[in-house]
Amino acid sequence: MHVRAIGDAIRVVRMAKGFKVKELAERSHLSASFISLVESGDREPSLSGIRAIADALGVPSDVLLLMSNLSSSSLRSTDRTTGDVVRSVDQILKAEAELEQKLRELEGSEGGNEDASRRLDS
Repeated sequence: MHVRAIGDAIRVVRMAKGFKVKELAERSHLSASFISLVESGDREPSLSGIRAIADALGVPSDVLLLMSNLSSSSLRSTDRTTGDVVRSVDQILKAEAELEQKLRELEGSEGGNEDASRRLDS
């Protein structure tokens, strides 16, 4: 992982979400100076630090890691596009949560049907 690239990914998502460094620091329980150092590429966050930041931003840590594979210049030059990507990720996560809920409901209703079938067989 390139230190600068993960910092750029964090900065782009933070800005797209409308968070200030201080707000991200509070949400992630990390210091604002640490967040600034990570974003500037002067510090490398641990995996737990990346998870904390991702959780605070409301995105999976995989998103930050995947974004860090993009070139830093493309992240910096596409603020509007990156904001669209972040919104798309949010929509995908929401749709995924809705699908998981529907799946649980279906599994529950199937379980209820199986229970009714078992009672009839007895």
